[in-house]
Amino acid sequence: MPRPVRTSSFVLRTSLVINGDDFGYSEAINAAVVRCHDAGVLRSASVLVNRPATRAALALARSRPSLGIGFHVNLTEGAPVLPPREVPSLVDQRGFFRPLVPQLAGLSLGRTNLDEVARELSAQFAILCDAGIRPTHVDGHLHAHAFPGVFDVVVRLMATAGVSAMRSPLLGAWLPNGRTGERANGRGALAAAGHEMASGWPYTGVVRVGSGALRAVLRVGLDGRREARLDRAGIARA
Repeated sequence: MPRPVRTSSFVLRTSLVINGDDFGYSEAINAAVVRCHDAGVLRSASVLVNRPATRAALALARSRPSLGIGFHVNLTEGAPVLPPREVPSLVDQRGFFRPLVPQLAGLSLGRTNLDEVARELSAQFAILCDAGIRPTHVDGHLHAHAFPGVFDVVVRLMATAGVSAMRSPLLGAWLPNGRTGERANGRGALAAAGHEMASGWPYTGVVRVGSGALRAVLRVGLDGRREARLDRAGIARA
């Protein structure tokens, strides 16, 4: 519930929305989301549309209209919803999405076909719509909606679908300062956050290998451009 926050001269109103990611990933996660929502704790959940428990999650969502449902953009987990031959730059030899580091590297270096990204994400989004669900917001698995190139694809998809809320892709709003634990602000703090991520947080060992790609995501000026893009599109973010 909104709660007034008093300062010396005015009152700010803040609200807390607790969202459950990975709805549809497994039966256990589905059960946890539903239990938390029914207990009055969870107000929204974001659906992975390409997992074995997706269909069950969509049925549970339809039975609970008070649960806001978001689209959980996914480019790193499981198989694409399109045939792998239609999105070859996104998949490995087995036909599964490439893991975080190679996927992020391909996007950062311009080696990934963004038309394939757009087609895959449109197909993912259509699964929610075909199930009779109008998404309340968009976010991403491993923050995929904020990956280089993917962000613009997602904003265009949201405009077409009329979705007007996104988990913030502004890295300075959520990456911690590696030295102080405070929120990252400005060039120095952003660089510290990038160093912390490249050193293994939160994917110890794996992220270290892809530190160059991660630093590309953290390049200075990215947040300002994205904030302007979101403002022009009328997209709220939190």
